[in-house]
Amino acid sequence: MYLQFKNKGFTLIELIAVISILGILASLLFVGYQKNLNRFEKPACVSNLTALYRVLSTYQTDNDGRWPQLPANIRMGSVEEEDFWISTFKDYDFHGKNWRCRTADRLMRSNSDAVRVPKIHYLPTLFDSDKNRRSPIDWGHPWAVEIGDMHGDGNLMLFSNGKIRTYKDFYESLLSPSIAIASPK
Repeated sequence: MYLQFKNKGFTLIELIAVISILGILASLLFVGYQKNLNRFEKPACVSNLTALYRVLSTYQTDNDGRWPQLPANIRMGSVEEEDFWISTFKDYDFHGKNWRCRTADRLMRSNSDAVRVPKIHYLPTLFDSDKNRRSPIDWGHPWAVEIGDMHGDGNLMLFSNGKIRTYKDFYESLLSPSIAIASPK
């Protein structure tokens, strides 16, 4: 004995419900993909900052431990400042593409309100290079900082020992009290 079913197909309501569910799932996947893409591009920025560390260290070796100084006629945050940093390290094989974060490029391209897209996304810190002061190697603060929180953990920061840490990680470690527990005698 065979059972026979009537084949009606999909109703319009069922079809709309399936398309709506698929649309919601696709939008959730897209949002998750965009958020994770920022994190996936972080290693490229770390690589750029590692190369910048080598360049800055080599520059100091070549210039008696001095830090590169921004000329007085150049305003901070200007196109001229960006050009100064690019031209200062061009002889060290550190070119324009090394100064750029893929995530920053992508986010700034998608932001139609952006007035100007910067040429460099890692800003070297402006330190006094006076010989009577401590060497840049001894500075406890960052040598360079990423222009924004591009990867979700805070700006990437390059330190004098070559370590790269996020803003969030670094300052949380400063704020968290270290409690020493004495052992009972």
